[in-house]
Amino acid sequence: MKWGIPVISKIKEYIKDKNLLKYGDSIVVGLSGGADSVCLFRVLVSLREEYGLSLYAVHVNHGIRDGEAEHDEYFSKMLAKKYGVCCTVYAYDVPMLSSEWKMTEEEAGRRARYEAFETERNVRGAVCIAVAHHKNDQAETILFRMCRGTGIRGMMGIPAKRDNIIRPMLCVDRSDIEAYLKNIGQEYVTDSTNEIPEYDRNRLRKCVIPELEKINPSAVSHICGMADKLSQIYEWYDIECGRLYGEFVTDDGNSLKIRAGVLAGLNCALASEIIRRMIRALSMSLKDIENGHIEGIRALADMQSGKRVNLPYSIVAERE
Repeated sequence: MKWGIPVISKIKEYIKDKNLLKYGDSIVVGLSGGADSVCLFRVLVSLREEYGLSLYAVHVNHGIRDGEAEHDEYFSKMLAKKYGVCCTVYAYDVPMLSSEWKMTEEEAGRRARYEAFETERNVRGAVCIAVAHHKNDQAETILFRMCRGTGIRGMMGIPAKRDNIIRPMLCVDRSDIEAYLKNIGQEYVTDSTNEIPEYDRNRLRKCVIPELEKINPSAVSHICGMADKLSQIYEWYDIECGRLYGEFVTDDGNSLKIRAGVLAGLNCALASEIIRRMIRALSMSLKDIENGHIEGIRALADMQSGKRVNLPYSIVAERE
């Protein structure tokens, strides 16, 4: 059996099951130089002929880790060149953007990356953007959202496909990725910020998940399986929330509104989800929204006029 084939077969089956690619697709691939993105890049290169793919790599320099960042950029460009793929580099000052956008550096970096990916997709006329999230990322995301407070949608984790974004590697875990790269003799770079304990994701990765795996070595797979089951329940839930949102939420151009009496009369789960959708429509993100924010807004329905709840992203919910 050829080295690396099991991982590629697993990803091909997942691509087919989730309908992520069609023959002749053009794809922007996020390429940081780390193990995950390098694995995704090499897998897509190996599938390029079979699927008739056109690939375009994007590397984002976040303006952090002087010297190391330049090395990662060079590595990514050389890797793409080796396989005949154009690599475009986008540079951002993420610390400055973090302050300007009033969010953590982690979140600002993520927003900058997806802006770069979408810009390149438009430039290239590409169909989609492929990013390298895998099972461990899925488990970390679900645990992180649980800690911060989330709804059913949040517990579903990261979707295989949303809008123009596809994630072909959600079917494999970190050990699969590392074994695949080792077997094909592919090097990759290591981001030193992944070791910084102050980052929430790193604490989950380095401390929490290893402890869960002591309870059950398949903890990551079980967390991901739970997300799949919830997605089936959410299908009905999503339709009902969409109907109620369209019926009761109004947009005056500067804000979204829902009548207090309507909000108070809705089932708790439906009311909370409609509030989350209103926030997402205004901010394009729910990463810094906690359960306390949602509960605070629901409570406004029974308060007097003028009461308000201040939210991240400079959003205010007010009882009129």
